[in-house]
Amino acid sequence: MKLKNKLLFLLLSFALLSAFIIIFFVHAIIMKDYYKIENKHFESQYLIADKAINQEFNKYNELIADWAYWDDTYNFVKDRSDEYIKSNITNSTFENLNLDYLAIFNNNDNIVVDFYFDKSNNKLVDIPKEILNQFKKVGFGNSLIFLRGKTIAVTKSRILNSEEEGNSNGSFIFANIFDDDEKIKIENSLNMKLKVKENTADTISEKIKRYKHYSVLSIEKKYFNNSNELLFNFTLSNSISSLGARNVLRISLLISSLFMLLFLLVYYGLQKNIVNRINELSQKVTKVAYDNNLSLRLDVIGEDEIEKLKHDINFMLENIENLNKKLNEYATLDTMTGIKNRREGFRILKKLRKDSLKENKLFCVLFIDIDNLKVVNDKLGHKMGDKMIVDLVNMIKNNISENDFVFRLGGDEFLLVLSELDIKKATKIMQNIYRDIDEYNNINHEFVLDISYGLEEVDYSISLEELIENADKKMYINKQSKKLY
Repeated sequence: MKLKNKLLFLLLSFALLSAFIIIFFVHAIIMKDYYKIENKHFESQYLIADKAINQEFNKYNELIADWAYWDDTYNFVKDRSDEYIKSNITNSTFENLNLDYLAIFNNNDNIVVDFYFDKSNNKLVDIPKEILNQFKKVGFGNSLIFLRGKTIAVTKSRILNSEEEGNSNGSFIFANIFDDDEKIKIENSLNMKLKVKENTADTISEKIKRYKHYSVLSIEKKYFNNSNELLFNFTLSNSISSLGARNVLRISLLISSLFMLLFLLVYYGLQKNIVNRINELSQKVTKVAYDNNLSLRLDVIGEDEIEKLKHDINFMLENIENLNKKLNEYATLDTMTGIKNRREGFRILKKLRKDSLKENKLFCVLFIDIDNLKVVNDKLGHKMGDKMIVDLVNMIKNNISENDFVFRLGGDEFLLVLSELDIKKATKIMQNIYRDIDEYNNINHEFVLDISYGLEEVDYSISLEELIENADKKMYINKQSKKLY
């Protein structure tokens, strides 16, 4: 073999080997983050799918209140009237509400009225006793039962008068069969392929199971009347990792072509101008991968394709780093107020209790609830209610130190944690917050801001949950005391 052929062979072999090394590390870095992003996406889709299922099973929650908290229904239980049935319980009622079962029981669990809508014959018939017995047993709220090979979603409510006062005189039930129509609704709303089956195993092995080209989200819903579960399997395309694989392929082709061209055209300047710089780039990329530090950036110098590749990788790392920061913010912060959300707040609070116990330090918790937020939302709109929440949070933040923190429990409830303070000092801070609220109300005439709170000093003989529950109870007493005046 001629020398130039040997040289060409060696150059080509070295070029291919070097390209393979670069591609390997680029693939490791890029695909790791694509998989991380995709897993976050699947977790988000899992929560969305679970919410959609719950909405389907709980769709009668608001509607049943209109029937169960109605004087006509209340009086019907006491003195059954055929007029009530003729006026309210007809075929069109079942069709309009997409309802299969309607039942009313008195306080002795005796049947007042029961109907099953036989869609095939378009008529109302009595509900089988086996199903009625299960209706009696289920608790108030939403339940799933499995009978005669059918899954039935049950919504059960106490019967009260229209003022929702006095004692209940029975229970009201809406129920429908979960069939292919409901499955299709969920599929269409989520744009995900869905399979529903009975699960006789104790638990599913993985909630999110990944395959080569797709992944399966598995959601279980427990039955009230047996140990089996209803299993929902949603199929999602691995689109994000597939996109990453295509990007890796593009980068791989670019690197391979670049190496081939440079090694064929430049021989004597190969070691100095190409190989050494590529090895440097490889080391930096490897460091990013092994240190797992996306804030690192490549700094290979040279006005050529390699530097362009460096900028592309740095740009990619910057985008991934920014995305990770955003995902972390979404996971830990309350988007309206900017303070910690419930999950992150409890994580920090648990760590504080653990550290304070070791060092024998005190801290206090204040359970804070905004009074009459619903009234403001109803009368002035949710935008004004949001303003009330944000303004209160700002007043709280202005009165606490850097060691203290407040997080949102949900809705109009917050938990303020004061580090290394006893009840006396914590009460002083609460007085300062009330002072700011009074000044705020003197200036702001759109609504009156007021809060109720419960203050508890840490007691290491009880659990953190009991501590917060005690603060909640004191807050409730504080709120009730205002209603007496």
